[in-house]
Amino acid sequence: CDEELAKEPNTEPSIEPNRELSITTKWSEEKANQWYEGVGVIRGCNYLPRSAGNSTEMWQKETFTPDIIDQEFGWAENAGYNNVRVFLQYLVWKDDPDGLKQRMDRFMSIAYKHGISVMWVLFDDCAFGYPASTEPYLGKQGDPKPGQYSPFWTPSPGHNTAVDSESRPSLKRYVKDVVKTFANDDRVLAWDMYNEPGMSGAGPKTLALVKKSFEWTRSVNPAQPVTVGAFQTSLEDPVAQQFMELSDIITFHSYENIDAVRTKIQIAKKFNRPVLCTEFMIRRNNNTFFACLPLFSEFQVGWYNWGLVAGRTQTYLHWTHKAGDPVPKVWQHDIFYTSGLPYDPKEIDLISDFDFYDEVKTLLPTSEYEPQSWNYIMDTPNYGWHFGGKYAYDIPYQGISWRKGFGAFGSKNTLPTYIKTHWGNNNIWFRKTFEVEEKASNPYLRIRHDEEFEVYINGELAAKGTGDNTFYEYIPFSQRARAALKVGENVISVHCHKPTDSRGGQYIDVGIVDIIVPEDSTYYVKVQETPEYEIDTGIPWTAEKAWKWYKSIPVTKGANFLPSTAVNSVEMWQEESFDPETIDRELGLAAKAGYNSMRIFLQYAVWEDDPEGFLTRFDEYLAISDKHGITTMPIFFDDCCFAMKMEPLLGLQDDSWPAAHNTGWVPSPGYSMVLDKASWPKLENFVKGVVTRFKNDKRILVWDVYNEPGPGFTPDCTSHPLVRATFGWVRQMNPVQPVTVCSFANPVSMNLHQYSDVITHHTYSGAGLENFLQKIYEKYKKPVFITECMIRGGGGDFDIILPIFEKYNAGWYNWGLTAGRSQCYNYMNVPLGTPIPKVWCCEVFWPDGKPYDPEEIRMIKQFDFEELPDSLKQILPID
Repeated sequence: CDEELAKEPNTEPSIEPNRELSITTKWSEEKANQWYEGVGVIRGCNYLPRSAGNSTEMWQKETFTPDIIDQEFGWAENAGYNNVRVFLQYLVWKDDPDGLKQRMDRFMSIAYKHGISVMWVLFDDCAFGYPASTEPYLGKQGDPKPGQYSPFWTPSPGHNTAVDSESRPSLKRYVKDVVKTFANDDRVLAWDMYNEPGMSGAGPKTLALVKKSFEWTRSVNPAQPVTVGAFQTSLEDPVAQQFMELSDIITFHSYENIDAVRTKIQIAKKFNRPVLCTEFMIRRNNNTFFACLPLFSEFQVGWYNWGLVAGRTQTYLHWTHKAGDPVPKVWQHDIFYTSGLPYDPKEIDLISDFDFYDEVKTLLPTSEYEPQSWNYIMDTPNYGWHFGGKYAYDIPYQGISWRKGFGAFGSKNTLPTYIKTHWGNNNIWFRKTFEVEEKASNPYLRIRHDEEFEVYINGELAAKGTGDNTFYEYIPFSQRARAALKVGENVISVHCHKPTDSRGGQYIDVGIVDIIVPEDSTYYVKVQETPEYEIDTGIPWTAEKAWKWYKSIPVTKGANFLPSTAVNSVEMWQEESFDPETIDRELGLAAKAGYNSMRIFLQYAVWEDDPEGFLTRFDEYLAISDKHGITTMPIFFDDCCFAMKMEPLLGLQDDSWPAAHNTGWVPSPGYSMVLDKASWPKLENFVKGVVTRFKNDKRILVWDVYNEPGPGFTPDCTSHPLVRATFGWVRQMNPVQPVTVCSFANPVSMNLHQYSDVITHHTYSGAGLENFLQKIYEKYKKPVFITECMIRGGGGDFDIILPIFEKYNAGWYNWGLTAGRSQCYNYMNVPLGTPIPKVWCCEVFWPDGKPYDPEEIRMIKQFDFEELPDSLKQILPID
């Protein structure tokens, strides 16, 4: 029976304390705790077969359905349940005592076959058809009413019978007969004397029957514990306290949010007895398996959610549901459809994996109980913000420095109330050092977030996630973060992002715990060795083959292309923001300006979410490009992250910061996968899946395996092993197109030219460009593309660099085509709020298609190769 107080907390009469309640003959704390240790972890549900609308229909002979019970217990067993809480009906016993007990025996035999024991509930005051249904009746029960939650649920024995002095002897015989019959039955877990006494208008008048039911039960000395559930909104309520004082084991109900559940557990634990939550789980209240089970694990609380199979009670509907309303997408209760399919398979995984934590050691506290000090910044930080130990906190970016503040961080309209530092924009980054005194055996984050987050330990991604959880949950460290956490000083770095389209408040608070459990527990994260991944780059083209190919293609005049409606590669490729109309219009402008090729960034995260959809959209892009006579150079991976989001996330992307250059950009696939070779098979599937589809496609000019691998925030070029592996993955598919990777300002990247079929390089200046081209031709003797170039006003203008490209026969791709959401017309490293510059940094067209400078368009159209210098003719393998 559900807790109606959660629905209408002020509509029922209060139950006054009965000073005569007795706790004599109660089990000792030691006996109760020994019992709990012996029965193990309890994973249960409140059970009624789908064929029954109430306890009368479940137990009377004509409607008892053992076959259905057997089937449903099979589903329960597979889901991991080992106990059920079941309501009896006094009226059925009164009519046929032996028949009811025989059916109870058969019921338990079925349950036992499936490894399930039973907690019997003897009395109940709930009536969802109240006031019409406060008295049970035999015979045919009412059929479900469309759109109504459990309308034919009736109490036991009924409100009038419960207080009728003439019925008291019969009620006594009922209790003693049933309990004595099964008093030493191992299939019985416990006896629950009375479900929510006082509900549905009963008020305090049934409280006396609670006391008597304990006395009658204990008079037959059952081997099982006796309890009554404290269902009040506050367990500090005097009646709730008396219920817990009466009980051998403490049981309570809670359909409130997770903070209220925690409070109830803490109150119940004061009795130093086993604690079971015998009713919970209303999904729309965030009273869910995902929220509650970690809490039950932490406090070693056995549990029973309400409902197993959606049936005649219709408890999948909400309390407030009305006739004609559609079945809610988010069910209130129940776990399975009538077919046996789970409502949510992830819930089944949580149930089957549930176990108790032996101990939870706090390594880094959250701000729940005491505000914690952090270093934080709400404007985009520098590269390396997430690395621990190598970089000072006070790294300026655009004149901004890290500040000190206390957690939790969030907006004022967000619960809970212990927010200490206001955070109201889209992003916050924060970090701190902390000490670990002894090696953690099983580290987890304890985190509450609204919305997207990424957490790093000493530079290694510990966890990332999307959405909001509205409660503190435990998330295991990644394998690499577990290895990175060390005895002594550590650094935790956190980024939280609130998408621009999200409503409501925002919140982030993070701590670290060590969850101590047996190594065979499902909550123990076993450290696995990093797999050896054999890297074979394949054999690059010879210089002769590369020049033969180069002579067969038109003189390449290109741009790095992102449609003006996209801020990054996620937004370009995901289904909801893919924009073929804008792509078509802007590539049409490019073709008229003389461009014949585009370099584009693919995005692994989009492919992982929807491989076929991604390939379909990529094919559509190629068709549009081909219509305009434009070839494509796709890029598989990319380390650039101007937004300082180290992991790409799907959904709506943020705009660039005001006056900032490209601060919405995110990497692909994200640094955690780049560094984790265990995840490389997924990356391999991505690369091979794309190349296999387009390896003979003339619309593809060159495969670029990686954009600017090994950014400058660390001396180690950590991406280079993935670069080499990607060369091999592409070449295993034997494409007709050449394969390359760019070199750029990081000098170590020059070493990657040895793997390329054709040489690609990035430079945004004309200074030293001729010298570079001369030397690269001398060393590698292969064709050269400058795949990123052109910043105005700093020696990188078209009128400076294009003549050099013509002289050295270098194909090129300037950065940016149309001014758009990436704001690449702004310059990097200028103060926020700076007006749009008169002299743009990059981009060639205004959003309306007007050229930024018509003279640039003239130069692009007229661009053509000159005859190579004699010094190069003598060393290059060309005619």
